[in-house]
Amino acid sequence: MALRQEFRHAIRIARTELRRGWRSAVDRWTLVGVGLGLCLFAGWTLLLGGIGYLLGSFSGDETFVLTDSIGGQLVGWMLFLSGLIAIQAVESRVRIDNEELLFTTVTPRTVLLGLLCTEFARQTFFFGSFVLVVSVGFALGAGAPTLVPIVVLVSLPVLVFVVLLGHVTGIAAKTLSSRISGFGWLQTLAGLVIGALVGLAPILVVGGGERLGFSLDLASMLTVIPIAAYVDLFALGTPLEASFGLDTAVAVAIVFGSIPLLFTLDHRLARALWFGGSKGSVIGRTSARTPPARLTRGSTGWLAWWYWLRGLRAPSRFTHLLYYSFPLFWLVFDSISDPSRIPSLAAVVLPVFGIFFAGATFGLNPLGDERKALPAVLSIPDGERFVRARVLAGLPWAAVALMSIVFGGVVGRFEPGTTMLLAILVASLCVFSAAVAPMVGITLPRFEPIATTKNEVITPSFGAIVGHAGAVGTAGAVGLVAVYAPTVLGSLSGSTPTFAARAGLVCAVAAVILGASLVTYRHSTTLFRAATVS
Repeated sequence: MALRQEFRHAIRIARTELRRGWRSAVDRWTLVGVGLGLCLFAGWTLLLGGIGYLLGSFSGDETFVLTDSIGGQLVGWMLFLSGLIAIQAVESRVRIDNEELLFTTVTPRTVLLGLLCTEFARQTFFFGSFVLVVSVGFALGAGAPTLVPIVVLVSLPVLVFVVLLGHVTGIAAKTLSSRISGFGWLQTLAGLVIGALVGLAPILVVGGGERLGFSLDLASMLTVIPIAAYVDLFALGTPLEASFGLDTAVAVAIVFGSIPLLFTLDHRLARALWFGGSKGSVIGRTSARTPPARLTRGSTGWLAWWYWLRGLRAPSRFTHLLYYSFPLFWLVFDSISDPSRIPSLAAVVLPVFGIFFAGATFGLNPLGDERKALPAVLSIPDGERFVRARVLAGLPWAAVALMSIVFGGVVGRFEPGTTMLLAILVASLCVFSAAVAPMVGITLPRFEPIATTKNEVITPSFGAIVGHAGAVGTAGAVGLVAVYAPTVLGSLSGSTPTFAARAGLVCAVAAVILGASLVTYRHSTTLFRAATVS
């Protein structure tokens, strides 16, 4: 096959994958989430553009020097983006529809090239937009119009290098996990640790390590990597100043020279993954452990117990819970830098985890989680029992949240009256989280399996995670206002509200939250009865 024809087929595959991803993203109510996400994305982009303009304006007539620390930050962001691409490759983006038919039409190298072009287009849209807007803002502020085309031309090879590096890492991890038998818990633990490190990377690169009490700057440490000097190229033809030397030439040679080598390695790993004949189990490890005999098979309690057993047998089902953990990493930093604050911070972090996990653990993908048994499940006339079991399975997290609130009152984090009010609020929020999750999960299901370990699982869609977090977060914000607003307003006005008034307000808000929980629970049952296998 001629190289031109092969590349044409690769572009066609990439176009098809992008179109398929877009159609699945805008299907039904997901369109609303996509619209809100684009608005948020545009807001952050404009904010970064304003920051870039201010930096360019402040530089004025002074020369902006590209220091070694900036090179280290470039390496840090490259590693972060490579980690994200690797995680995405491990999940689903090395899979392609109708692959048997496709491999009989084109070569595996063409398919791989198409997948890489798809990933390159995605990353160009998301991260390229940020880089472009920041560079335009900086160029306008500094009065240097030549900066924008230089940034674009210099960034493209870096993005190609990062996409290849991340894809190679992801396929290597996926291939290795499919070849290793057993050690499911070890593979899951390794995946969780790597995911946490990827999530921490941006915080550490911008100086978050100081909050950990580290005397070393991570950005400075990354300057020892040879490609850090690649940042000097951004000074070509611009007012920026950099120290060009042998290290710059070495960095350029590494970036450009690694591209064909990484593609060759990626091609070999992809062939090993696609045609290696992995014998990984789709269902997971079998176990003799079953729900207690006193629970009637198929009852609500039996189903809830079975969900926990099935999850513990394949812990990779819970990898999506990492999304809820990332925003709380700053609290972890505070606890490490000042160990005396650990009890106080635990009283804040654990209730938040308990509230979100009450719904996110089992409720965000109830249809996709049934896999091949879905047609039989949908034939059950009693849809309320199915939804009720999902809600019940997540409620044990409420005990963790409530005990943490009580612990906060014991260690003095909360006043006695506030502890009681927070307990009422947290209990209602746990119920709301567990009830709203099936509604969001049925509305935004995901049926494509991933293989983070030897066993394939189906994790919730990102839209379902965002929708659940947004709904629970909004309810929690209203509840916190009900708990603390009377005290704050009272201190400002000089009149202290009575505890009865505060309790009445909190109980009213909790009642509204529980009412919303009942409405979402009923709606989840209706959605389940209307669901069909397409």
